[in-house]
Amino acid sequence: PVLRAVFGPDVRLDSLTCVVSYPGAPAQHPHMDAPLLFDDEKISRKLPCYAASLVIPLVDQTERNGGTVVWPGSHKKSPGPIASLTRGRSLRVEKGHGYLLDYRTAHGGEANTSALPRPVLYQVFAKSWYRDPANFTEHPALRTQEELH
Repeated sequence: PVLRAVFGPDVRLDSLTCVVSYPGAPAQHPHMDAPLLFDDEKISRKLPCYAASLVIPLVDQTERNGGTVVWPGSHKKSPGPIASLTRGRSLRVEKGHGYLLDYRTAHGGEANTSALPRPVLYQVFAKSWYRDPANFTEHPALRTQEELH
């Protein structure tokens, strides 16, 4: 219901992955998962949400194993050069809980200083017309049985 409220009836699962931060992994640089739709950043940032990531940690995120740093509002307002971002909000989420991020939101994984991996289930939901131009370009969007009928 939440995804249909954001996207309308044409929401679909675009990709499903497990992102793993292994022990000793350094902090990830701030980034967006895909480029903006248009070269004109002002236009792209004014658009309504067309894709969102549902992030579900598979282990509790702690000070030691890290979490995700996000830059709230960066999906609507240019944060400047993304590589130069220094202050974001650190999310520590319990396993099985999750959060939604507009696909344009700047984010990055924190360092994992623990002795165990930090796996995160990463699901991207999108409008039916959207195709991620940067990731999984070799694979078609997942079609569900419901969509085939």
